[in-house]
Amino acid sequence: MPPRPLTGVVFLTGIVTGSVISFFSIHMLSSSSLKTVALFDSHHRLDHKVDIDLLCNVSRKFHPDPVRPSKRTDSPLSESAKSSLKEIDERAIQASPKSHDEINRLVVPKEEIHLADEHHHKDEMDVASKIASKVRVLCWVMTSPENHQKRAIHVQKTWGKRCDKLLFVSEKSDKSLPVLKVSVKHGREHLTAKTMTAFDHIFEHHFHEADWFLKADDDTYVVVENLKYFLSSQNSSDAVFFGHHFKTIIKQGYFSGGGGYVLSKEALRRFGHRRKGSCRRDFGVEDAEMGRCMEVLGVRTGDSRDKLGRSRFHCFNPDAHIRGAYPKWYYSYDKYGAHKGIESISDYAITFHYVSVQLLYNLEFYTYHLRPYGIVSGLQDLNIDAKQKADLLPYYKAMSQSRN
Repeated sequence: MPPRPLTGVVFLTGIVTGSVISFFSIHMLSSSSLKTVALFDSHHRLDHKVDIDLLCNVSRKFHPDPVRPSKRTDSPLSESAKSSLKEIDERAIQASPKSHDEINRLVVPKEEIHLADEHHHKDEMDVASKIASKVRVLCWVMTSPENHQKRAIHVQKTWGKRCDKLLFVSEKSDKSLPVLKVSVKHGREHLTAKTMTAFDHIFEHHFHEADWFLKADDDTYVVVENLKYFLSSQNSSDAVFFGHHFKTIIKQGYFSGGGGYVLSKEALRRFGHRRKGSCRRDFGVEDAEMGRCMEVLGVRTGDSRDKLGRSRFHCFNPDAHIRGAYPKWYYSYDKYGAHKGIESISDYAITFHYVSVQLLYNLEFYTYHLRPYGIVSGLQDLNIDAKQKADLLPYYKAMSQSRN
């Protein structure tokens, strides 16, 4: 029997902390939702724990749930009630945005945030460094001129610096960023052209600089060590790509653009040598059109779930996936059942989407800086090969049914 599902915090692959453990926080949970989220681990994580006689219950002060004014059926809402409702809706968006329009409404911190520590964390990085030297990843980030200083610059300061090569694809150059300027009309309806142009340029100019090629948005957060760990079990010579799997529109499905998807070297080679007219050049839904293109080129959609069937790529932010705060369309799109809760998220999660700048830095802090004293994290083997995947299929199905 496969081991019991792992639940709880998310770890960095290959970084063993000295008397500490790295984790993602649950960001901005409301007081009511906090009561329904289980944070206790039900398995042994290979962590070395010091003897502790008493664990104190610590009450964290999350954003409390405001009380909505009751709606009267016999009279319209007062102006103060309307104002309160508007404030509540705005706070909900600030806490857990679920669209690009909501992300654009967020307040961007003006003060510069420094995350460089003045002391040594005593982390053991030999494993992560070894994987990093063998698995080369080029990351390109979809952005736009108005977001260079609002979002892109913050990606460069955080997770982007861990890629072997980082490019920002935009319609205008910027001296403060490694921008790949593309001659494409501005607007969401032209994201397909932007993506196709970016991958064409990368194939022509950067093909030999990496083994894998990640596309992400400027509101995506990526744990690069976990990405490289996952890819270390894959073959870049296979025609395959990975991401958060949607099952609609395309026969084999496609991957969420905001959740990030990564192409193998062979997938990019086929893309670069595709026949004229085989893939759409513009319009349509960008990630679906890229998925359609990959299918035409014989590039298969890969399964990125870990050994316990838990997700690694995510098209929403951590709060949404933990609480299951999904829009209705998601339930018919997600290939693996739109599960929620910490038990459905891999300890070695790779991406999250709709991440505000504030949350971007929070995730960076919680993942690479905050440590609980006295706990040393051990490494878990959560990658699976083809034979293991076949053996685990019945377990995946049973687990999926139990979660539903």
